[in-house]
This record gives sequence, C-alpha cells and structure tokens, in this order.
Amino acid sequence: MKSLAGEELETDESDPEYLAVREFRRVLYAAHPYGRTSPSREVIAGLHPEQLRREAHRRLTPARTLVVVAGDVDPESVARTVEATFGGWNASGDFSSEPGEAAESSPPALIRVVDRPGSVQTVLMVGNVGVSRLDPEAFPLQLATTIYGASFSSRLVANLREDKGYTYSPRVWARWLSLRGPVQTFAAVRNEVTGAALNEILYELARMGTTNVEDEELARARSRDAGAHAIALETAAALAAELSGLWLSGLLPDALDLYVDSLETIDKAAIRRAAHRYLSPGRARIVAVGDAQLIGEELAPFGPIDDTPF
Repeated sequence: MKSLAGEELETDESDPEYLAVREFRRVLYAAHPYGRTSPSREVIAGLHPEQLRREAHRRLTPARTLVVVAGDVDPESVARTVEATFGGWNASGDFSSEPGEAAESSPPALIRVVDRPGSVQTVLMVGNVGVSRLDPEAFPLQLATTIYGASFSSRLVANLREDKGYTYSPRVWARWLSLRGPVQTFAAVRNEVTGAALNEILYELARMGTTNVEDEELARARSRDAGAHAIALETAAALAAELSGLWLSGLLPDALDLYVDSLETIDKAAIRRAAHRYLSPGRARIVAVGDAQLIGEELAPFGPIDDTPF
C-alpha cells in the first residue's frame, strides 16, 4: 500500500498542474484541512494498518453517512437491501468535530513560485476563498465566473486565447464545498508571456467587479449554465453525486434545480457585487509553477516572490 501511494504521489508531482493546485491550496488555506490535497512522503512512510483501521473506526459512523441510489430501481427493494446491509451498523466512533470555517484571506503579500527547472511553460493559479453553497452570493458568483472565464465564450478565453494567443485553454471554477471553497483561475502559458498573461488575468478580474456585464453575455451565460446543469445530470452517477453534494451542504433534494431556477433573477448589480468581493485582484493569491530563473523577472512587477522549497 505504501509503495503504491508513494508511486502515485511521485506521478502526481511530475504534473505541473497538480503542483499548482497543491501549492495554491497551501497558500489559500494554510493550516486549515482544505489546505491539504495529498499526504506527504513522510506521512505515507509513517502509516501502518492499525492506524488506518483506528481512524476508519472513528470517522465512519452511521450519523455521518448517506446512501444515495439513482437509476431505474424499485424504492421498496432498495430500502430492503439497504436495511439488510446496514441495519446492524451501530455507532462505533466518537468523531463529531468539523473543521472550522476557512478564514477570509488577508491581502496577499507575495507571489508563490514553485521551481520546475527546464519547464518551457508557466502554470498560473490565481484566486482566493469563495463562498459556501448556502451563501446568498453563491449563485451570483457562479454566474460571474461563467462570464469571466468558466465557459468557452467567456471574457478570459476571448482575451488570452483568441486575442493574445497566450494559452490554449484557460479555466476558471468556483467550487462549492461544505464550507467555503476556492475560486481559482488556471492558465498554462509560455515562459516569455508569463507576466503579460498574469496582467490580463488581473485586468479581467478587476473588470468583473468594476463594470456591469453586457446584456448579450449575461443572456449567453444564463443559457450556458442552464444547459450545462441539465447535461451534467444525465447519468445516474452524476445525479447521485449532485444529491450527495446537496446533503453535504445541508440542502434537501428539492434544491437540485435551485441555481437554474434562480438564473433569471440574478441581475447585473448582483453579479458585480459578488465579483467585486470574491474576484477582486486586490485579494488574489498567485501561484506560478515553472522555471524560477526564467520567470522571476516576468513576475517581479506584481509583488515580492517566494520560491522557498517546502
């Protein structure tokens, strides 16, 4: 088990996008549990079977478990099967604590660089802590990210790909976790345009929070998100995953279409307010994975650089 986990970590660490995500979470959440994306080599080396059994015994309890069955099934038959399988499962652990809320990030003080000598590209990760699914600004922020960069017709794609040619496919996402998930921008760019690409990302972030979106792009984003929601729930597995996510967020199944149903009521002012608060470049944390010697000068105008190895 340790050998396989170590090999998997080694494979992951050869991927610059993985390194960017891991470092971004560290910078964003620090000691909060959300700041850990994978175990370290030291943790893997120190694990033993009894430790894993004890932790599973403590955490895996009926009070913390949801069973979701989606598909063409007979509910009564499913209920009998679940009862036969889990009916005798009694609470056996004392795990009840949850991680505290992820704190609002203070203004960034530096740019975190992960040195990857010889890399011909820079992977940029820019963003900050967003909102939970229960926050009133969750839906306006979701629509704002679609307009900003989470769709092929977004501002960021038009700028970085179509106009400047800096990157093939920039990506943006705002994750809904049980607490406050991250809002992050990803772009893999050529070393020589690292600074220019970062400048455009920060420009588009600022524009979202300081100007109203256009009628056409708002209509397009509403249509895109409604369609994407329907497509995403076409399979039984995806539906089960979405229902599980609702439960983890403290919502009931009837909230399944809540975002789509609210799309027409989210106006330009709400989008601008959410973007100003959560997409502001003044709050942005910046992580760059690449050859530190080649990209240091590119990044220097944006703030102090920290490339100290962890």
